[in-house]
Amino acid sequence: QPESGRDPAGPWPALQVGFRTGGERIRPVGYKQHRTLKNLFQEHSVPPWVRRRTPLLWHDDELIAVGRFWHSAHLEALQRDYRVRLVVAVDACQGVR
Repeated sequence: QPESGRDPAGPWPALQVGFRTGGERIRPVGYKQHRTLKNLFQEHSVPPWVRRRTPLLWHDDELIAVGRFWHSAHLEALQRDYRVRLVVAVDACQGVR
């Protein structure tokens, strides 16, 4: 049984997928503090049209992944506990020239 006490064969956690509405924050793996998506996107020069199309993954009202860009330790724990790997297969630049 995983360290968290979750049964990998039990019910899966409820995950929600959505897009930015403004003010979202995440603590990406490797960062010491939570960061706003606005600041992360700007610091990494992500174009505005990609930002709008980047899917966000939520668990229990916590942002755990930002497309293929960033993810949190919470997502890593879910993947480890449920022995799965979540993959974002959406190309945010599709159709953009």
